[in-house]
This record gives sequence, C-alpha cells and structure tokens, in this order.
Amino acid sequence: MDIRQLRYFVKVAQLQSFSRAARELGIAQPSLSIHVKNLEHELGGVLLIRTTQGVRTTALGERLIADAEPLIRQLERISALAHGDAPAGRVTVGFASSTAAFLLIPLVREIQQRYPAISLAVYEDMSSRLLQMIGEETLDMAVVYSSHGIAGLRSELIAVAGMELLCPPPLGPLDANGMTLRDAFGFELILPDRTHHLRQMLEKLAQSEKLHLKVAHECQSVSSIIRMVEGGFGATILSSGVGAGFPNLLSAPLHHSNIHNEIRLVYDEDRTLTNGQDAVRRSIADLARTLYPSETTAHKLRR
Repeated sequence: MDIRQLRYFVKVAQLQSFSRAARELGIAQPSLSIHVKNLEHELGGVLLIRTTQGVRTTALGERLIADAEPLIRQLERISALAHGDAPAGRVTVGFASSTAAFLLIPLVREIQQRYPAISLAVYEDMSSRLLQMIGEETLDMAVVYSSHGIAGLRSELIAVAGMELLCPPPLGPLDANGMTLRDAFGFELILPDRTHHLRQMLEKLAQSEKLHLKVAHECQSVSSIIRMVEGGFGATILSSGVGAGFPNLLSAPLHHSNIHNEIRLVYDEDRTLTNGQDAVRRSIADLARTLYPSETTAHKLRR
C-alpha cells in the first residue's frame, strides 16, 4: 500500500465517481480502477460499490476514509516542511457557486506563476456543504457567501458583490445601466432551491418589498442554471459580473441597497496554515479585492 493508492481511493469516494475522480487526478479511468482494486486486494475487502447513481463506500471504505484523510493531510504538511520556507504542497480550496467564475482561473494562473511548488485541488459546491467539508478536514479553505459567526471557523470578508439579471436575447432587451427589483422579479426565474443562500436572500427581499418571486425552475449548480437560461427556459439572478463570461446572454445590474452578496474566505481557526496554504489564502483575498471592485465593496471592507 502506498499514499498514492489512498489518495486515489479517497478522491473517488469524495466525488462518488470514478470518471470525475480520474479527470481531477489527471489519470486514465482504467488506471484509477486498477489502483483501487489493488488497494482492496491488500486490505482483503471491498471499499467501493458501483451503482446506477454512481459510487458508494462500504463500511470498510468509510473506516478507511476516516483513517486515510488525516494521514494524507499530515504527509502533505511534512512535504511542505521539506521544501523549507518556500510555499509548497497540495492545497484544497472550495468555491461556492459563482465565485469560481471570477476567481478560479486567475488563482490557478497566479499560483503557477508565483508558487510552482503548490498543487491546487478545487471543489465547487454550496456554501453549507463547503463549510461542512472544512469541519471534516476535507478542505483547507473555502470561498463562501455570508459565513460569519460560525464557531470554530475564521471568516475573512474579502469582497461584496452586487447582483445582476441574466436572460436570453428573446427575453430582452435589458437596460445595461440597471433595472429595479420589481422589473427583475417580473421575469420567470431559474434559481436554486430554498436551502441556498441566494434564494433565501431573494425571497426575503420579495417579502420586504411586497413583490412576488416567480420561480419557473429550480437548479442547484450555477453551470446548470446558465445552461437552462441559454436554452431559453427563463432568466436568473446571480452575482454581478458572471454574465461577462457568457456574451450570448443579456445582463443588467440590479439597483437595490440590500441586494448584494458578502464573499468570505473561511478556514479552521484552530489549525496553523502551512506556508503553501497561507500563500493561497493571501492570493485569494488579493484577487477577490481586485476582481470585485465596487463602492459597496470598498465601503464594507473599510468598516
């Protein structure tokens, strides 16, 4: 047994998919399957079961994950120490919904240029799930929405983003200078379900302004929401600037003093960050403050 086998197994278990794990690890799926089979042979038991919905772990697999994840993280810390003071090692970062659209590519580019000994492992999920993963020590840090006040977590406000409406051209035109909340809520919208921070914020605003939020479809991932909007099934409301990545869609900022997203960088306050983790933390904070420029952001960050 070697650390590579453990890391491969844990990745498949986390993603519940051999194909997704193979893509993230950068290896062929048959090779990944062989590594997991070899690990099962050494341990004398089945670790993963393939189902029509994906992959699930057995009881033995769950026990191995509980032991393997802390071991993997400890070895990564030792590897970072072996590089001396230079930032190095594997750093796991989570991004909530549309934050990845702004930050992921600039972050990867900066890390490659400034810290070539750092390897990033990136996850994208809902804020609530990312916070849970930090508690499970699956993630080193995460960029999430409005997470202040959670026990055991350090939360840095790194940006405040406005909101914009996105729609397909047949539902336009839109005033590029902005639109009111009433006009935006007049569209049939594609939004996450009520467990999502964005949906909760919009419903609270609708109630306070005595407006009706017309939700045509619910979708949990930003990429799926965008695909449905591109397909002409409705409009959506997301963080400002997301529309810049989709020139085939129309966009307009929303004018309302209470419609914004606090973007926070979160990590375990009881853990000492390695040089590599701290370099990534600082890079994310600096990029966010550059890529989310607005009067609202500047004001909030000065407070």
